[in-house]
Amino acid sequence: MPVNYRLEDDQLNALIDRQEGPLVLADAATAPRVVRQDVAVFGDWLAALPAEVDPSETPFDDDAVAVVLYTSERRRRNRRRRCCDIAT
Repeated sequence: MPVNYRLEDDQLNALIDRQEGPLVLADAATAPRVVRQDVAVFGDWLAALPAEVDPSETPFDDDAVAVVLYTSERRRRNRRRRCCDIAT
């Protein structure tokens, strides 16, 4: 779920906390700001992936939520997109 890294720390953590079992990837500057979830620095996470894994061959569920977009913190509404919605 992409989030606005310019949010205050409490707002950033509140958005992440709303997600069930998030995988939090961040740059090295933002990672220390995430306090209530495990966070991985993107470059380290990418380097740790097995070389034999081809991301284009990874199976996915067309009905699973692929991205949660927060359109406005004031409205506190989010938009969920299914995998097949993104591809089309």
